[in-house]
Amino acid sequence: MPTPEQIAALIEYVGAHDSEADEALAGRKYDEAAALVDRYIGAGYAHLVPATVRDEQVLEVASKLWQRRLAPNGDATYNTLDGAPTPAPRDPMAAAYPVLDRFLPGGFA
Repeated sequence: MPTPEQIAALIEYVGAHDSEADEALAGRKYDEAAALVDRYIGAGYAHLVPATVRDEQVLEVASKLWQRRLAPNGDATYNTLDGAPTPAPRDPMAAAYPVLDRFLPGGFA
């Protein structure tokens, strides 16, 4: 369960306005992001990733999950007049992989 500070940080990070800032939704997205990041890191390697790095990646992934609900059909510019459609990333962890990989052991061929 995220703390009120973590929920507030997510709402601020995504730039939500008071009218759309649903704390319950933000809490669910934060929990989902934490589960994704922790699963990728793995219980046996959690000690290798600094807490600040993990927390920042959870926030980043949570923001991607938050924005996904605003992008019907994967179009990040769906509700704007910004021109050509911009596809939203399908994998919310896409930005977190290279950051977390710096701290995790690599595989062997």
